[in-house]
Amino acid sequence: MKRNLLLVLVAMVLMGFAATAGATTHHNDSNSNPGTAELNLGYAKSSEDMGGGDTMNGGVSFGAAYWMHPSPAFSWGPEVSFDDMGSVEYDNGFTANNEASMHLWRIHPSARYNFSKGVGTQFFGQAGVGLYSVTAKIDDSVLGNASASDSKMGFNLGAGVNFPVGTNNRMNVTGLWHNVATEGSSLNYIQIRAGFGFNL
Repeated sequence: MKRNLLLVLVAMVLMGFAATAGATTHHNDSNSNPGTAELNLGYAKSSEDMGGGDTMNGGVSFGAAYWMHPSPAFSWGPEVSFDDMGSVEYDNGFTANNEASMHLWRIHPSARYNFSKGVGTQFFGQAGVGLYSVTAKIDDSVLGNASASDSKMGFNLGAGVNFPVGTNNRMNVTGLWHNVATEGSSLNYIQIRAGFGFNL
């Protein structure tokens, strides 16, 4: 089920790229709707049980994107982000102050669809699929310090609202749900962020 959903999302993104290639070329010729560089900052939190019902406490998330606008309703472009899942303390049977932590780097294409018309406040849906580099660390009184990293495929879905700030700038608030394929299961986490975009 999850594999099929991932394949559908990949197909949708690829079709969006192909369908907008001609429109993007026309857009670049007319130069009527420039691309938008965006910086964002927020909070990421996983609900994964790390043992005993405990979850990591969440952490900072920050990233950047470049959005191209082949039409007023549709935008797409590359996105990169660092998402910190925070840490959790656990009892290994000998001491109770052991710590596990996790963070991710991700880079992938994303797409947005604006449901609202005009230049004012706009509501949008967003989806992305691509590479997630997951790093997990432990500080254990028995096992010592250890870390492991792996690159996995994942996707995200969400929605948000953006509004104009001045003539050429916009701000947005976005909520995203991420699903990252891991061995035998999936890592899920939510991300709430604020972004600032400026036309180039």
